[in-house]
Amino acid sequence: MAASREGKTETVKLLLDRGADINQITDYTIVKNSALMIAVFWGHDTTAELLLESGADVNFKTNQGDTVLSWALKRQCDTKVQEQFDKLQEAEENDKISVGRELNKAVKALRGKNHRLIKLLLEKGADPNECTVFIQQSNHQFGTQPALAWARFCDKIAYDIMNQHMATQKAHANTKAVSEAMPEHIEEEE
Repeated sequence: MAASREGKTETVKLLLDRGADINQITDYTIVKNSALMIAVFWGHDTTAELLLESGADVNFKTNQGDTVLSWALKRQCDTKVQEQFDKLQEAEENDKISVGRELNKAVKALRGKNHRLIKLLLEKGADPNECTVFIQQSNHQFGTQPALAWARFCDKIAYDIMNQHMATQKAHANTKAVSEAMPEHIEEEE
């Protein structure tokens, strides 16, 4: 788990080669999660890809109902973003604009990484219909919202990625249904 959190892909590979359980669940935190969820949460797409290629459960749910896809969607901060945010808080007034630009760059880079992870998870079979995002509402109550609805308002690119994936899946299902309904051999009329 620690190797996934730190993005140590080679260490994860070594552990898997030596028989580590790819879907082992953490037992030392309140939220029970997997190595894949940890890699996704910390934005380690190379480690997440290795875990997926090795058979990690892409639709794993935590004991709180979060999926790997929901964690990729919600992830809005990483260490680089946090460092820039802290610098902005401490910056002198005349430095705030340049520090703010760096913060903006870090956020854009993080979003780009999240979008790659979202595409990868969908390609590997993550089900967007099973994905909800746990949110805190303005009245300090908590609730869940379907991932697609959340992304529509919070991350347009993630919304487009999921929407396109779902449309492609539907088209493939329709094509398969039509081909299965057609007879294998159609005799020509004389």
